[in-house]
Parts: sequence; C-alpha cells; structure tokens
Amino acid sequence: YRTSGQLGFFGEHDELYWNVTGNEWAFPIEKVSFRLRLPGRDFGADFSSIEFYTGKKGERWQDAFVTKEGTVESTRLLSQGEGLTVAYTWPKGIVAPPAEPAPVLEKWTPSPYRVAHLAMPVVLALVMTLLWILWGKDPPAKAVFPRFAPPQGIEAGFSRYVRSMRMDDQAFAAMVLGMAVKGPLTIEERSLVAEAAKQTGKDASQASMGMKLLSKLVGKSYVLRLNREKLSNTNLTIDERVLVDEFFGSTRSDIHLSSADRPVIQDAFGQLGKRFKERAKPLLKTNIGKWLIGVAAFEIYAVVMLLLMILSGEGRFEPVLALMAGPFLLLPFAIPVPSGKGNMMSKFFLRVFFPGIFLFVTAGAVLAGSASGIEVDLLSVP
Repeated sequence: YRTSGQLGFFGEHDELYWNVTGNEWAFPIEKVSFRLRLPGRDFGADFSSIEFYTGKKGERWQDAFVTKEGTVESTRLLSQGEGLTVAYTWPKGIVAPPAEPAPVLEKWTPSPYRVAHLAMPVVLALVMTLLWILWGKDPPAKAVFPRFAPPQGIEAGFSRYVRSMRMDDQAFAAMVLGMAVKGPLTIEERSLVAEAAKQTGKDASQASMGMKLLSKLVGKSYVLRLNREKLSNTNLTIDERVLVDEFFGSTRSDIHLSSADRPVIQDAFGQLGKRFKERAKPLLKTNIGKWLIGVAAFEIYAVVMLLLMILSGEGRFEPVLALMAGPFLLLPFAIPVPSGKGNMMSKFFLRVFFPGIFLFVTAGAVLAGSASGIEVDLLSVP
C-alpha cells in the first residue's frame, strides 16, 4: 500500500519513525524484517543511524539486528501484542521536504459564487436583527404579585388557554367546573346501583351482589344538570353563557358525559376553542410571520447559490446545506412550543431532532467532503 506524510523533517536531519507490524495482533509473529531505500540510493546506503525497538506498546526491547544492507530483522518470536518499530535517520538534502502550505486566506480565490455566499448571510443577519429590534423584543416585565381572586371576567379555562396557547381538555373542564362553582350547573355522579335504587325506591345498600358487581364493571357516569332559576341570577361571563347555550339550548336541562351526548360536547368544545382563540389574539404574539420572511429569504438565497454553483462549474456542498438549513434549522425554531408536559415531544422534535439532523449532515459533509469529491469550503459555509 502507499502512504504519505510519514517523514519527519528536523533541523539537523530527516527521519522515518515507523511501527512496522502494529501492536494489536491477536496472534504471535514468528519473524519480521524491514528495509528502507532512499531516493537514488541502494538499500541501507547513506543512513546516519538505524534504531529499532521490540515489545508491547511503550516497551523498547532490542530483540532484532541490522544487516549490512540496513535491513532490520527480529531475533525471536513476537508474542501477542508485541511488534517491531524502526527509526531511520539521514542527512538533510537527500529527500526534498514538502512545500510550506499556503495560508487558508491565500488559497481562497474570490468568485461570484463565493462572494455571494459570504455576503448574503451577513445581509440576512442584519435584516433579521432589525426585525428583532422592531418586533422581537419582549416589553419590560412588570412587577409580579400574588392574586387571591381571578381577574374580573377571566375564567380559569381561558387562563389555561393563554398559558398553554391551545385548547385542551383541561381548559374545557375548568370552564365546566367554574360554572358548577357559581351554582347554575350541577355535576351528578351516577351508577347502576344508584339508578336501580331510585327506580325501586329502595336503599342502594340493599342492592344484590350481582347488581353491585355489574355496577363496578360498568363504572360511574356523570351528568351535567342545569338549574335555569339560578342561571338567571348568576353573573356568568359571555363565554360561560355561550357554553351553556351550546350544552343545553333552550329546552334541555341535562347533559350526559358519555357517548350519547358526545356530538353536543364536541361542538361545545370547538365553539369554545374558537372564542378563546379570538379573545387571546391581543395576548399571544409569536411573530412567526416575520420569522418566516427570513426563512423564505434564506431559501431563495440558497437556490441562487445553487444556480451560481452550477453556472461556475464547481462541485460544492454548501448550497445543499443552505437548502436544508431552512426546513431543518430555522423553521423548527420559528414554531412556538408552549411549555408543559404535553408539549415535550413537540419540543424535542422541533428543538433537538430536526436541528440535530442538519448538524449531523453538516458535520458529515465537512468530514467526508474530500473523500466524496465534493468540496466543502468552511470560509464559504453560511
């Protein structure tokens, strides 16, 4: 095989320090030899010194000898984990040292592709910084003090909606419980035993063993019952009255929290969610639209870079990275994720998984670019 970059060029001499066998073999080596020839010389000619070491890693045993031709040969069997290392030195001038590598900035030649690749991220960063200064900064926080009663006209369900930035079962249940606390709504618990006792006029404790077992298997059910007399005298909020109308209309007085009244409950849930969304608009500002402007501009820039790359005839990976940066890095950070246990998976995918894919591909492109023949210039990575 061929290898490069193994010679050492020092002030007084040049050198090859070479581990001939390696030290990780799981079997013994009966015999090993090594010889070296300098350019235009015979084997063993013009070396200043020839040294050797045997044994395991770090050991410096001398179980070898040097022949007249400069060949190093082992004198004993090398056990598992042992090897042979040689060090040949020779005077300066026999082997030409490699040219000094040019500084990175000297190797970098300007082109429309590279200039645009460097300039556009700066322009986009300035634009997004301006947008952040104008709309992205939160106002100064006000003093926080405890409240012992909810603000006037603010229900617990709406507070939950604002905090979680979405309608969920807890916000809906909080609205129902809030009306029950105010009085016009009663939540009744029912079971087969209690219903049978009501029908027969007997005490529930006298129910048969079979009825009790069946009641446990079926479970309890709940009924929302409306007291219309209390309703007219109770100070309900607008959304609470809307929820009452959705539940009971003008004729009904009870709602079963079961599959029988599921369509009614689902409609009420949807209507309440729409009203909460309208009420919360002045309170919830995500600025996602302005962020998406920056994401779209970045993707346009990436497409332009791809076209410039094609026109310039350069095979590069940066435009692909730029195209991926929009959907996998910038957009996931633009989507707001409310706090709370129920949003942990969304936060993981948007804040960790998708950006992780982008960073993984970027690292792979940088590390494997030379092997694949696709150039990755770190100076022009946006």
